[in-house]
Amino acid sequence: MKTIFLEKFKGFLSPCTIALDGKNALFYGENGSGKSSLYDAIKICFHKNKLFSSKIPASVTLPRDRKARENDIINSYNNQMNPLSNFSLFINGDDYSSFSTAGYDVNIINAEDIAPRDILEVDTLIQSAMVNIVDVKKFVTDKKTYIETLLNDFLHKDFHEPKLSLSINLVDSHWRVSILDCSRMSNAVSDNLCANLNEAKLRIINLLILTTAILDNDICKSASHHILVLDDIIGSMDSSNRTFVIKFIHEYFSLYQKLIFTHSPSFFNISEYSFMTAWGEKDKWLTFKIVEKDGDAEVVNTESESARKINKRYHPGRNESVIGNSIRKRFECLVQEFSKLICVGGIAETGQILNEINRNNTIYFKQDSTNKVLTIYDMIKEISSVINTDTSGSAIAVQLKGILNDYKANADIVQLRNALSELMIYQKVSLNPLSHSTGYTSMTTTQEIKRSLALLFKMENLMNGLMHRDIYSY
Repeated sequence: MKTIFLEKFKGFLSPCTIALDGKNALFYGENGSGKSSLYDAIKICFHKNKLFSSKIPASVTLPRDRKARENDIINSYNNQMNPLSNFSLFINGDDYSSFSTAGYDVNIINAEDIAPRDILEVDTLIQSAMVNIVDVKKFVTDKKTYIETLLNDFLHKDFHEPKLSLSINLVDSHWRVSILDCSRMSNAVSDNLCANLNEAKLRIINLLILTTAILDNDICKSASHHILVLDDIIGSMDSSNRTFVIKFIHEYFSLYQKLIFTHSPSFFNISEYSFMTAWGEKDKWLTFKIVEKDGDAEVVNTESESARKINKRYHPGRNESVIGNSIRKRFECLVQEFSKLICVGGIAETGQILNEINRNNTIYFKQDSTNKVLTIYDMIKEISSVINTDTSGSAIAVQLKGILNDYKANADIVQLRNALSELMIYQKVSLNPLSHSTGYTSMTTTQEIKRSLALLFKMENLMNGLMHRDIYSY
């Protein structure tokens, strides 16, 4: 996939274009931010018929009745702020309803697909997931032995579970899995799995069944476009198993365009580091943050275009609205970088925050007479005020003044804050109308666009200097 465009689709009210350019993508978003909306958009495009079959009872046989049910399902994806207005969904510039999926092998796995179940049937599991296999029963029957061998190999070699083994047997016309965990049982079990086995292990087994089916599917071998979509699949897995999952995906799905969605900062961070740094695939990956603003989902590229690239695309008087959107996104990206630098915000790992709170260092917190929460910046301001009013010239006062002045002396920080302040005015007053197509006459002039670009250049240069490395690709 090169582009996905959504408007009035579930959580996406305003127009949103996600430029993938055929690359892999890692999406981070909190629950309720819009991840499932994007996931559903891909599902409805590539697995529409399977979606209909899963939601429409087999007893509904009349073409007119089935069509009505299908329309109801489609309409359920309209944004609920305007449910009677039909959504827009385009893949690579084509409307999803007419987009040709020929040559595409698209497989989608979410948390619900790999959730633990008391009885695990290979054919039932594959049938319920959005996996691109037409005749599931025949597929499992023909490949049962091979699937069984691969599953055990993956468990032992890739997930380091030598005491865990499974077999697949025909029970009541379904291919049921029996699992033996030598570390805690003497006999294999094929029912009450949740009571007998660790939840994380069951999730891994379910994931491996689906991925094994994908890898051994004949459609996979004949398709020209391979896409794997994973949505919040880690569940209760510990950090080591999360790492094993990432390594497994990297090793066996190298030919696939991978779209990975997660609400876990740790999984996002380790995935980003593994793929982009450890395995040197930075040029093959994009990272996005999905955010919800006033009931509207937005996808922000965490490595947005540099000011130089935006400037090259700018044609005064012709594409102000497009450039305004690019400047706004770049501005938001730089604000995130700056917030990490001064420890104000950014995507933080919960465990790291808790560790910091529970360290022996004193926690500084105060509320004033109006119950307003004061920050450490307020404390420093108060200390500075006391020192500045001291007329005794004491050694401690002089020393403290020197320390405070050392921290205030960074000219780059002062310049960066000034640039942020000025650009914030353009972002709020001028760029928002451009980037959100309000229909009102734009207040943005060519000069404002040029000034915004100049400020972005300045911010990037200052950030590079403060972080002592070139963090932007031109």
